[in-house]
Amino acid sequence: MTQKVATTSDYIPNENLLKLRAVFPQFVKDGQIDFDALSAFFDRENILAGSEKYGLSWARKSDAFKAIRVPATGTLVPDQRGVGEWDETQNIFIEGDNLEVLKLLQKHYREQIKMIYIDPPYNTGKDFIYRDNFTENRNDYYERTGQSEGGVKLTSNPESAGRYHSDWLTMMYPRLFLAKNLLKDDGVIFISIDDNEVANLRLIMDDIFGEENLLAQLIHQRAKGGGQAKQVVKGHDYILAYARNADGGIALRRAKVVQQDVVIRDGKEYLRNDDVVRKTFGKYDKSLGDRRCFYEELEQYKGLEKKKEIDERVARGELVLEKQNGDTVIVEYVLLDEASSKLYSIIKVLSEEGKNDLEDLGIKGFDYPKPVELVRQIIQSATLSSKNDGEIILDFFAGSGTTAHAVMAQNAEDGGNRKWICVQIPEETAED
Repeated sequence: MTQKVATTSDYIPNENLLKLRAVFPQFVKDGQIDFDALSAFFDRENILAGSEKYGLSWARKSDAFKAIRVPATGTLVPDQRGVGEWDETQNIFIEGDNLEVLKLLQKHYREQIKMIYIDPPYNTGKDFIYRDNFTENRNDYYERTGQSEGGVKLTSNPESAGRYHSDWLTMMYPRLFLAKNLLKDDGVIFISIDDNEVANLRLIMDDIFGEENLLAQLIHQRAKGGGQAKQVVKGHDYILAYARNADGGIALRRAKVVQQDVVIRDGKEYLRNDDVVRKTFGKYDKSLGDRRCFYEELEQYKGLEKKKEIDERVARGELVLEKQNGDTVIVEYVLLDEASSKLYSIIKVLSEEGKNDLEDLGIKGFDYPKPVELVRQIIQSATLSSKNDGEIILDFFAGSGTTAHAVMAQNAEDGGNRKWICVQIPEETAED
Protein backbone atom coordinates (compact mmCIF):
# COMPACT_ATOMS: atom_id res chain seq x y z
CA MET A 1 0.00 0.00 0.00
CA THR A 2 1.35 3.41 -0.97
CA GLN A 3 1.71 5.76 1.97
CA LYS A 4 0.23 9.19 1.44
CA VAL A 5 2.70 12.00 2.08
CA ALA A 6 1.46 14.95 4.11
CA THR A 7 1.22 18.15 2.06
CA THR A 8 2.18 20.40 4.99
CA SER A 9 4.61 20.26 7.88
CA ASP A 10 3.59 19.70 11.49
CA TYR A 11 1.80 22.57 13.22
CA ILE A 12 4.30 23.58 15.91
CA PRO A 13 2.02 25.69 18.17
CA ASN A 14 -0.53 22.87 18.41
CA GLU A 15 2.20 20.47 19.56
CA ASN A 16 3.22 22.87 22.33
CA LEU A 17 -0.41 23.33 23.34
CA LEU A 18 -0.77 19.56 23.69
CA LYS A 19 2.37 19.46 25.86
CA LEU A 20 0.95 22.19 28.09
CA ARG A 21 -2.36 20.36 28.42
CA ALA A 22 -0.57 17.13 29.33
CA VAL A 23 1.13 18.86 32.29
CA PHE A 24 -1.50 21.48 33.21
CA PRO A 25 -4.88 20.40 31.77
CA GLN A 26 -6.65 23.08 33.82
CA PHE A 27 -4.96 25.80 31.75
CA VAL A 28 -6.25 24.61 28.36
CA LYS A 29 -9.97 25.01 27.62
CA ASP A 30 -11.55 24.24 24.23
CA GLY A 31 -8.13 24.09 22.60
CA GLN A 32 -7.08 27.50 23.93
CA ILE A 33 -4.92 28.73 26.82
CA ASP A 34 -6.92 30.04 29.77
CA PHE A 35 -4.68 32.84 31.04
CA ASP A 36 -7.08 33.70 33.85
CA ALA A 37 -6.78 30.16 35.24
CA LEU A 38 -3.01 30.28 34.81
CA SER A 39 -2.75 33.63 36.65
CA ALA A 40 -4.98 32.42 39.47
CA PHE A 41 -2.88 29.28 39.95
CA PHE A 42 0.47 31.04 40.48
CA ASP A 43 1.42 33.69 43.01
CA ARG A 44 1.42 37.20 41.60
CA GLU A 45 5.14 37.60 42.27
CA ASN A 46 5.80 34.69 39.89
CA ILE A 47 3.94 36.29 36.98
CA LEU A 48 5.47 38.91 34.69
CA ALA A 49 3.00 41.38 33.22
CA GLY A 50 3.09 44.84 31.72
CA SER A 51 5.90 46.54 29.84
CA GLU A 52 8.53 46.68 32.59
CA LYS A 53 10.11 43.25 32.39
CA TYR A 54 13.41 41.79 31.29
CA GLY A 55 13.65 40.57 27.73
CA LEU A 56 14.43 41.46 24.14
CA SER A 57 11.85 43.21 22.00
CA TRP A 58 12.18 44.45 18.43
CA ALA A 59 10.07 45.75 15.57
CA ARG A 60 8.18 42.91 13.84
CA LYS A 61 8.89 40.41 16.61
CA SER A 62 5.35 39.17 16.10
CA ASP A 63 6.31 38.30 12.51
CA ALA A 64 8.98 35.96 13.85
CA PHE A 65 6.35 34.02 15.82
CA LYS A 66 4.02 34.08 12.83
CA ALA A 67 6.76 32.51 10.72
CA ILE A 68 6.95 29.66 13.25
CA ARG A 69 3.19 29.10 13.20
CA VAL A 70 2.74 28.95 9.41
CA PRO A 71 3.16 25.33 8.23
CA ALA A 72 5.52 24.69 5.34
CA THR A 73 3.75 23.58 2.17
CA GLY A 74 6.80 22.41 0.24
CA THR A 75 8.00 18.87 -0.32
CA LEU A 76 11.53 17.49 -0.36
CA VAL A 77 12.04 15.89 -3.77
CA PRO A 78 15.10 13.68 -4.39
CA ASP A 79 17.45 14.75 -7.15
CA GLN A 80 19.44 11.70 -8.19
CA ARG A 81 21.36 13.39 -10.98
CA GLY A 82 25.08 12.98 -10.51
CA VAL A 83 24.70 10.82 -7.40
CA GLY A 84 26.50 7.56 -8.09
CA GLU A 85 25.46 5.62 -4.97
CA TRP A 86 22.04 7.09 -4.15
CA ASP A 87 20.77 4.04 -2.26
CA GLU A 88 23.86 3.82 -0.05
CA THR A 89 24.55 7.43 0.95
CA GLN A 90 23.31 8.49 4.38
CA ASN A 91 24.29 12.14 4.04
CA ILE A 92 21.83 14.73 2.74
CA PHE A 93 22.29 18.05 0.94
CA ILE A 94 19.06 20.02 0.64
CA GLU A 95 18.63 22.99 -1.66
CA GLY A 96 15.95 25.37 -0.46
CA ASP A 97 14.98 28.07 2.01
CA ASN A 98 16.18 26.87 5.38
CA LEU A 99 13.10 27.99 7.33
CA GLU A 100 10.85 25.85 5.17
CA VAL A 101 13.31 22.96 5.26
CA LEU A 102 13.61 23.11 9.06
CA LYS A 103 9.84 22.75 9.30
CA LEU A 104 9.86 19.79 6.93
CA LEU A 105 12.61 18.09 8.96
CA GLN A 106 10.55 18.23 12.16
CA LYS A 107 8.59 15.07 11.42
CA HIS A 108 11.50 12.69 10.86
CA TYR A 109 14.39 14.35 12.68
CA ARG A 110 12.76 15.68 15.83
CA GLU A 111 15.24 15.15 18.70
CA GLN A 112 17.57 13.18 16.39
CA ILE A 113 20.36 15.69 15.74
CA LYS A 114 23.48 15.46 17.91
CA MET A 115 25.06 18.73 16.84
CA ILE A 116 24.24 21.83 14.81
CA TYR A 117 26.83 24.23 13.45
CA ILE A 118 25.81 27.34 11.53
CA ASP A 119 27.69 30.30 10.13
CA PRO A 120 24.72 32.63 9.52
CA PRO A 121 24.86 36.09 7.92
CA TYR A 122 26.62 38.45 10.31
CA ASN A 123 24.38 41.37 9.29
CA THR A 124 27.22 43.48 7.98
CA GLY A 125 24.82 45.43 5.79
CA LYS A 126 24.84 43.40 2.60
CA ASP A 127 24.81 39.72 3.31
CA PHE A 128 21.42 38.22 3.95
CA ILE A 129 18.11 37.43 2.37
CA TYR A 130 15.14 35.49 3.64
CA ARG A 131 11.50 34.90 2.88
CA ASP A 132 8.73 33.82 5.18
CA ASN A 133 5.84 33.62 2.70
CA PHE A 134 5.69 30.07 1.40
CA THR A 135 2.48 30.57 -0.61
CA GLU A 136 4.29 32.36 -3.44
CA ASN A 137 5.85 30.40 -6.26
CA ARG A 138 9.51 30.43 -7.21
CA ASN A 139 9.19 33.06 -9.96
CA ASP A 140 7.28 35.42 -7.65
CA TYR A 141 9.98 34.95 -5.04
CA TYR A 142 12.78 35.87 -7.45
CA GLU A 143 10.84 38.86 -8.74
CA ARG A 144 10.05 40.20 -5.27
CA THR A 145 13.65 39.93 -4.08
CA GLY A 146 15.25 41.27 -7.25
CA GLN A 147 16.89 37.99 -8.18
CA SER A 148 17.29 36.33 -11.54
CA GLU A 149 15.90 32.93 -12.44
CA GLY A 150 19.44 31.67 -12.98
CA GLY A 151 20.43 32.04 -9.32
CA VAL A 152 20.02 33.97 -6.11
CA LYS A 153 21.62 37.37 -5.64
CA LEU A 154 21.75 38.42 -2.01
CA THR A 155 19.86 41.59 -1.22
CA SER A 156 21.24 44.12 1.21
CA ASN A 157 20.26 45.21 4.70
CA PRO A 158 22.18 48.50 5.10
CA GLU A 159 22.80 50.08 8.50
CA SER A 160 20.82 53.07 7.31
CA ALA A 161 17.69 50.90 7.19
CA GLY A 162 15.24 51.72 9.96
CA ARG A 163 14.97 48.09 11.02
CA TYR A 164 18.59 47.08 10.57
CA HIS A 165 18.81 44.83 13.67
CA SER A 166 15.10 43.99 13.73
CA ASP A 167 15.09 42.42 10.26
CA TRP A 168 18.04 40.21 11.20
CA LEU A 169 16.38 39.13 14.47
CA THR A 170 13.11 38.40 12.68
CA MET A 171 15.01 36.22 10.23
CA MET A 172 17.03 34.33 12.85
CA TYR A 173 14.51 33.72 15.65
CA PRO A 174 12.17 31.21 13.95
CA ARG A 175 15.07 29.26 12.48
CA LEU A 176 16.75 28.87 15.87
CA PHE A 177 13.42 28.00 17.51
CA LEU A 178 12.88 25.15 15.04
CA ALA A 179 16.51 24.06 15.29
CA LYS A 180 16.17 23.44 19.02
CA ASN A 181 13.36 20.93 18.37
CA LEU A 182 15.71 18.88 16.21
CA LEU A 183 18.43 18.50 18.85
CA LYS A 184 18.71 15.40 21.00
CA ASP A 185 18.54 15.87 24.76
CA ASP A 186 22.35 15.83 24.84
CA GLY A 187 22.61 17.87 21.64
CA VAL A 188 24.63 21.06 21.18
CA ILE A 189 24.40 24.01 18.78
CA PHE A 190 27.33 26.21 17.75
CA ILE A 191 26.81 29.56 16.01
CA SER A 192 29.57 31.70 14.50
CA ILE A 193 28.96 35.43 14.83
CA ASP A 194 30.85 38.73 15.07
CA ASP A 195 30.43 42.00 16.97
CA ASN A 196 27.48 43.22 14.88
CA GLU A 197 24.93 40.88 16.42
CA VAL A 198 26.62 38.82 19.13
CA ALA A 199 24.78 40.66 21.93
CA ASN A 200 21.37 40.24 20.25
CA LEU A 201 22.12 36.63 19.36
CA ARG A 202 22.82 35.79 23.00
CA LEU A 203 19.52 37.33 24.04
CA ILE A 204 17.42 35.39 21.56
CA MET A 205 19.35 32.19 22.32
CA ASP A 206 18.69 32.76 26.04
CA ASP A 207 15.02 33.21 25.16
CA ILE A 208 14.81 30.01 23.08
CA PHE A 209 17.26 27.69 24.87
CA GLY A 210 17.36 29.26 28.33
CA GLU A 211 20.39 31.13 29.64
CA GLU A 212 21.20 28.17 31.89
CA ASN A 213 22.03 26.19 28.75
CA LEU A 214 24.78 28.51 27.56
CA LEU A 215 27.95 26.40 27.49
CA ALA A 216 30.39 29.03 26.30
CA GLN A 217 31.02 32.11 24.21
CA LEU A 218 34.09 30.83 22.40
CA ILE A 219 36.68 33.05 20.76
CA HIS A 220 37.68 32.22 17.19
CA GLN A 221 41.08 33.82 16.64
CA ARG A 222 40.96 34.17 12.89
CA ALA A 223 43.63 36.73 11.97
CA LYS A 224 47.15 37.80 12.92
CA GLY A 225 47.70 41.39 11.89
CA GLY A 226 45.62 44.54 12.06
CA GLY A 227 46.03 46.09 8.63
CA GLN A 228 44.54 49.58 8.60
CA ALA A 229 42.50 49.22 11.81
CA LYS A 230 41.19 52.61 12.98
CA GLN A 231 40.84 51.98 16.72
CA VAL A 232 41.49 48.36 17.71
CA VAL A 233 43.08 45.51 15.85
CA LYS A 234 40.28 42.95 15.54
CA GLY A 235 41.55 39.45 15.07
CA HIS A 236 38.67 37.37 16.37
CA ASP A 237 35.00 36.45 16.03
CA TYR A 238 32.77 34.46 18.39
CA ILE A 239 31.14 31.06 18.49
CA LEU A 240 28.17 30.69 20.85
CA ALA A 241 27.65 27.18 22.19
CA TYR A 242 24.29 26.20 23.73
CA ALA A 243 23.06 22.81 24.91
CA ARG A 244 19.56 21.46 24.59
CA ASN A 245 19.95 20.37 28.22
CA ALA A 246 23.16 21.44 29.96
CA ASP A 247 22.23 19.33 33.01
CA GLY A 248 22.58 16.17 30.93
CA GLY A 249 26.28 15.79 31.67
CA ILE A 250 27.45 17.55 28.51
CA ALA A 251 31.13 18.47 28.35
CA LEU A 252 32.87 19.84 25.27
CA ARG A 253 36.09 17.90 24.86
CA ARG A 254 39.20 17.90 22.72
CA ALA A 255 41.43 14.95 21.96
CA LYS A 256 44.74 14.93 23.79
CA VAL A 257 47.91 15.12 21.75
CA VAL A 258 49.78 12.22 23.35
CA GLN A 259 53.49 11.72 22.77
CA GLN A 260 54.35 9.42 25.65
CA ASP A 261 52.90 7.04 28.24
CA VAL A 262 51.03 5.05 25.57
CA VAL A 263 50.93 1.34 26.34
CA ILE A 264 49.36 -1.71 24.71
CA ARG A 265 46.97 -3.77 26.82
CA ASP A 266 44.93 -6.63 25.35
CA GLY A 267 45.77 -5.40 21.88
CA LYS A 268 44.48 -1.85 22.51
CA GLU A 269 46.29 1.45 22.99
CA TYR A 270 45.91 3.08 26.41
CA LEU A 271 47.16 6.29 27.95
CA ARG A 272 48.87 5.43 31.23
CA ASN A 273 48.47 8.07 33.93
CA ASP A 274 50.30 7.59 37.23
CA ASP A 275 49.53 11.17 38.31
CA VAL A 276 45.80 10.63 38.67
CA VAL A 277 45.48 10.99 42.46
CA ARG A 278 47.25 14.33 42.66
CA LYS A 279 45.10 15.76 39.86
CA THR A 280 41.87 14.29 41.21
CA PHE A 281 42.17 14.84 44.96
CA GLY A 282 44.05 18.09 45.42
CA LYS A 283 47.34 19.90 45.01
CA TYR A 284 50.62 18.07 44.92
CA ASP A 285 52.60 18.21 48.14
CA LYS A 286 56.13 19.18 47.12
CA SER A 287 57.52 17.63 50.31
CA LEU A 288 56.71 14.19 48.90
CA GLY A 289 59.44 14.59 46.30
CA ASP A 290 57.58 12.65 43.60
CA ARG A 291 54.66 13.35 41.26
CA ARG A 292 53.35 9.82 41.67
CA CYS A 293 51.07 8.78 44.50
CA PHE A 294 52.27 5.82 46.53
CA TYR A 295 49.48 3.70 47.94
CA GLU A 296 51.34 2.98 51.17
CA GLU A 297 51.42 6.70 52.02
CA LEU A 298 47.95 7.56 50.76
CA GLU A 299 46.15 7.62 54.11
CA GLN A 300 48.97 9.63 55.67
CA TYR A 301 48.69 12.67 53.44
CA LYS A 302 45.24 12.30 51.86
CA GLY A 303 43.20 10.95 54.75
CA LEU A 304 41.21 7.83 55.44
CA GLU A 305 38.18 8.90 53.38
CA LYS A 306 40.32 9.44 50.28
CA LYS A 307 41.95 6.05 50.79
CA LYS A 308 38.52 4.41 50.96
CA GLU A 309 37.50 6.13 47.73
CA ILE A 310 40.68 4.93 46.01
CA ASP A 311 40.02 1.39 47.25
CA GLU A 312 36.48 1.52 45.83
CA ARG A 313 37.75 2.71 42.44
CA VAL A 314 40.38 -0.03 42.41
CA ALA A 315 37.67 -2.60 43.18
CA ARG A 316 35.61 -1.28 40.23
CA GLY A 317 38.59 -1.55 37.92
CA GLU A 318 38.85 2.20 37.35
CA LEU A 319 42.31 2.37 38.93
CA VAL A 320 45.18 -0.12 39.05
CA LEU A 321 47.82 -0.69 41.75
CA GLU A 322 51.26 -1.38 40.30
CA LYS A 323 54.56 -2.26 42.00
CA GLN A 324 57.54 -0.06 41.14
CA ASN A 325 60.87 -0.50 42.96
CA GLY A 326 59.12 -1.88 46.01
CA ASP A 327 56.46 0.86 46.13
CA THR A 328 52.82 0.62 45.05
CA VAL A 329 51.79 3.27 42.53
CA ILE A 330 48.15 4.16 41.76
CA VAL A 331 47.64 4.21 37.99
CA GLU A 332 44.75 5.00 35.66
CA TYR A 333 44.48 3.55 32.14
CA VAL A 334 42.30 5.33 29.57
CA LEU A 335 41.69 4.14 26.02
CA LEU A 336 43.78 6.39 23.81
CA ASP A 337 40.88 7.29 21.49
CA GLU A 338 38.85 8.40 24.52
CA ALA A 339 41.63 10.39 26.19
CA SER A 340 40.53 14.02 26.19
CA SER A 341 40.54 17.31 28.02
CA LYS A 342 37.96 20.08 28.18
CA LEU A 343 37.66 22.36 25.19
CA TYR A 344 39.59 25.62 25.59
CA SER A 345 37.62 28.84 25.07
CA ILE A 346 39.98 30.18 22.39
CA ILE A 347 40.26 28.35 19.07
CA LYS A 348 43.10 29.51 16.84
CA VAL A 349 42.45 28.79 13.16
CA LEU A 350 43.18 31.54 10.64
CA SER A 351 40.37 32.46 8.26
CA GLU A 352 42.73 32.34 5.28
CA GLU A 353 42.80 28.56 5.73
CA GLY A 354 39.16 28.49 4.59
CA LYS A 355 40.04 29.90 1.17
CA ASN A 356 43.02 27.56 0.96
CA ASP A 357 40.72 24.59 1.63
CA LEU A 358 38.53 25.53 -1.35
CA GLU A 359 41.43 26.41 -3.63
CA ASP A 360 42.89 22.97 -2.96
CA LEU A 361 39.63 21.61 -4.38
CA GLY A 362 39.72 24.01 -7.33
CA ILE A 363 36.79 26.06 -6.00
CA LYS A 364 36.56 29.85 -6.01
CA GLY A 365 33.81 32.43 -5.52
CA PHE A 366 33.25 32.26 -1.75
CA ASP A 367 34.34 35.38 0.13
CA TYR A 368 34.62 34.16 3.73
CA PRO A 369 34.43 30.35 3.88
CA LYS A 370 35.02 28.89 7.34
CA PRO A 371 38.16 26.74 7.62
CA VAL A 372 37.57 23.01 7.71
CA GLU A 373 39.93 22.71 10.68
CA LEU A 374 37.82 25.13 12.75
CA VAL A 375 34.59 23.22 12.19
CA ARG A 376 36.38 19.88 12.60
CA GLN A 377 37.55 20.88 16.08
CA ILE A 378 34.01 21.93 17.00
CA ILE A 379 32.58 18.65 15.73
CA GLN A 380 35.21 16.73 17.66
CA SER A 381 34.37 18.63 20.86
CA ALA A 382 30.71 17.58 20.79
CA THR A 383 31.12 14.04 19.46
CA LEU A 384 34.49 12.89 20.84
CA SER A 385 33.51 9.41 21.92
CA SER A 386 33.73 5.83 20.77
CA LYS A 387 29.92 5.97 20.74
CA ASN A 388 29.68 8.56 17.93
CA ASP A 389 28.56 5.96 15.41
CA GLY A 390 25.77 7.39 13.28
CA GLU A 391 25.49 10.76 15.05
CA ILE A 392 23.97 13.46 12.80
CA ILE A 393 25.45 16.95 12.35
CA LEU A 394 23.22 19.62 10.79
CA ASP A 395 24.17 22.89 9.06
CA PHE A 396 21.30 24.94 7.65
CA PHE A 397 23.50 27.80 6.42
CA ALA A 398 25.75 25.42 4.51
CA GLY A 399 27.47 27.90 2.17
CA SER A 400 30.52 26.26 0.62
CA GLY A 401 29.89 22.97 2.43
CA THR A 402 32.59 23.31 5.09
CA THR A 403 30.57 21.37 7.68
CA ALA A 404 30.14 18.36 5.40
CA HIS A 405 33.87 18.43 4.64
CA ALA A 406 34.72 18.72 8.35
CA VAL A 407 32.48 15.77 9.29
CA MET A 408 34.22 13.54 6.79
CA ALA A 409 37.64 14.80 7.91
CA GLN A 410 36.89 13.97 11.54
CA ASN A 411 35.53 10.56 10.59
CA ALA A 412 38.76 9.88 8.69
CA GLU A 413 40.82 10.90 11.73
CA ASP A 414 39.09 8.83 14.42
CA GLY A 415 37.20 6.19 12.45
CA GLY A 416 33.80 7.63 13.35
CA ASN A 417 30.63 7.22 11.33
CA ARG A 418 29.02 10.64 11.75
CA LYS A 419 26.42 11.76 9.20
CA TRP A 420 25.62 15.24 7.92
CA ILE A 421 22.62 17.18 6.69
CA CYS A 422 23.34 20.47 4.93
CA VAL A 423 20.81 23.05 3.77
CA GLN A 424 21.53 25.96 1.44
CA ILE A 425 19.34 28.41 -0.46
CA PRO A 426 20.09 28.43 -4.22
CA GLU A 427 22.84 30.98 -4.60
CA GLU A 428 24.70 32.09 -7.69
CA THR A 429 28.49 32.11 -7.37
CA ALA A 430 30.97 34.04 -9.44
CA GLU A 431 32.50 32.32 -12.47
CA ASP A 432 36.13 32.68 -13.53
